[in-house]
Amino acid sequence: MKKRLITLLCLTVIVSGCLEQQATKRPSSIESVQDIINYFPRTSNEISQIATEAQTDTQHVISTILKTPQEDISFETTFGVFDKAVGIITRALSLFEVLSLLNPKDALRTTAEKESITLQEFFIDLISQNKDLYNKLSAYENHTANNENLTDAQKYFIQQTLESYKRDGINLPDEKRAQVAKLAKELADLTALFDKNVTDDTSTIEVPLEGLKGLGEEFIANLKKTPEGLYSVGVDYPSYQQIMKQAEDQQTRKKMYEAYVNRAYPANIKVLDAIIAKRNELAQMVGFQSFSHLNLASEMAKTPEAVESFLEELLEKSLKKTSLEFAELTKELPPSVSLNADGTMNAWDVQFVSTWYTKKNYDLDPFKVAEYFPMEKTIEGLFSIYQQFFGLIFKELPLSGLWDNELKLLEVYKDKTLLGYLILDLYPRENKRAGAFNATIIPTLRTKEGTVKPALSLVVANFPKSTATKPSLLLRSDVSTFFHEFGHALHALFGATQLETQSGTSVKTDFVELPSQMLEEWLFDKDILSNLSSHYLTGEKLSADTIDKIITLKNLSNGSWLTIQILYAYLALKLFGPGDQKDSQKILDALQKKLDRHTFHGANDHMQAAFHHLTSYGARYYSYVWSKVFALDLFEQIKKAGLLNPEMGKKYADTILSKGGSKDPELLLIDFLGRTPNSDAFFKDLGL
Repeated sequence: MKKRLITLLCLTVIVSGCLEQQATKRPSSIESVQDIINYFPRTSNEISQIATEAQTDTQHVISTILKTPQEDISFETTFGVFDKAVGIITRALSLFEVLSLLNPKDALRTTAEKESITLQEFFIDLISQNKDLYNKLSAYENHTANNENLTDAQKYFIQQTLESYKRDGINLPDEKRAQVAKLAKELADLTALFDKNVTDDTSTIEVPLEGLKGLGEEFIANLKKTPEGLYSVGVDYPSYQQIMKQAEDQQTRKKMYEAYVNRAYPANIKVLDAIIAKRNELAQMVGFQSFSHLNLASEMAKTPEAVESFLEELLEKSLKKTSLEFAELTKELPPSVSLNADGTMNAWDVQFVSTWYTKKNYDLDPFKVAEYFPMEKTIEGLFSIYQQFFGLIFKELPLSGLWDNELKLLEVYKDKTLLGYLILDLYPRENKRAGAFNATIIPTLRTKEGTVKPALSLVVANFPKSTATKPSLLLRSDVSTFFHEFGHALHALFGATQLETQSGTSVKTDFVELPSQMLEEWLFDKDILSNLSSHYLTGEKLSADTIDKIITLKNLSNGSWLTIQILYAYLALKLFGPGDQKDSQKILDALQKKLDRHTFHGANDHMQAAFHHLTSYGARYYSYVWSKVFALDLFEQIKKAGLLNPEMGKKYADTILSKGGSKDPELLLIDFLGRTPNSDAFFKDLGL
């Protein structure tokens, strides 16, 4: 997942945090490892100072636009300065967000969250609801823009900016705009609270030793024991995967499943209800039927109706494929599993059955396969792929003095040009956001002279940690996650644009997942899999037979994957559809019954309470499937030329990644493909 920050003029929310040390001077750009260390605040006072400076600097920049006399009006004195103002706020919010999700110190996180909300509210007042500023920008577009030789990127920026202002109700009467601003600020508080409740949830389950049968000895040995002699298992993603795939005891699986789908419940149900109501009110105030309509108006899809039509086209095929998969998986069941009277399978049994099936019928154990993907070797293999395909050079540099001593730092070059730095934060720990994401801390920029100002980006995951006898071993799904998030990072590095708000991943939400999802497909190529694998003890590659099985099994459950993605897409659309009051549980239950028809979820599934995408992506969860269609269309063309073909890598980087958000994504796709994109490769890949 790409952790999106403040989209231009979009009223979203971000949270944050830091470290306690002596204050140091913060650099304005990154040119060394020390600059990276100095860029991150170390005290609560530093956090507040950054927020104050961001407000002061932005106020000054905006005032220069408003004070510019008519004879000096130009793109540079209006939209060019506006871009810098948005960049100042975005950088501060990005910094706060990253640290709040990763920093171990409660006091600093609290300070940063508070300052982040203040900065959000400041942005609303000074920029997104500033009628004088809009009038100045609009006047330039109406009277002066035609007299300048603007680039296509500048014209696109003008268009997107003014349209965004209109969607935010800038032309409403002053009283109405004040109400819009008030709602936006209230939503900033609510969405920050929703995300905080998820991050702060540190649930555990307690299990007797016999309930851990099937789990590895090292996994059990690393668990804490309660005074009663039970084993305490954290409800984090790595532990969840271990339990759901390996635990032979059904009650253990059920206990873990119910804990996982109840993170931040019940607290976040009330928060979600308030978000739904206020987003609906906001949308109607600015002239939209629902928040879904407002949220999608700037996307490739344009409307919820277009998305629903897209999903309906996929649904019939995905349901048919899901039924075939279920019939195959349930021909024979493991001893601890039986179907319910209505023929459904319990949700806490699904992963276990799939793992058992692949072991029994293909002699393929995902945890044995993981032995061929030790973290260090896998990273080296990924670098090798990108070095060949993109012509990149990765240099690992020592890094200390930040929030964790296991961080890695990479310096990334294209030829002799430094594109930027990547921080890798890959292992779980207390007070760290679950899951995986990428965030741009400082965007990459290209000056008019062609010089690249390097980016600072972050890849976060929660992979299994090394033990006394084994290195960190990645499940194949973990490797895919790493490729996915690294895809976002490469987009951030290559996307050097002249305007900061167009840099890197600052693209439409239903396009942003394309680079990441496309790179996942490399992991189904025989040569790539072989070269990437290396047994942690022997260095042996995966056998040709094992690789064939992995590729064959790609289609084992992709119908189920697609159906669940459609379910989540509908959930987001419906929660933010027309109406200010929604029973989120009733909507979720109905969708599960209608779409996930072979699975029984029970009465204790409240996954919506921890569904981060409801705050960050809003109604736009469909973006994953939408962009997957384009990703596979591009991948098929790339594969024909060779997955390590540097000429194709250059074409992809030049026509897609390097453009960032400076051009309409539909045109980017046509530039690369030489035609309008289609879904042929998508359905072919799914076996549909």
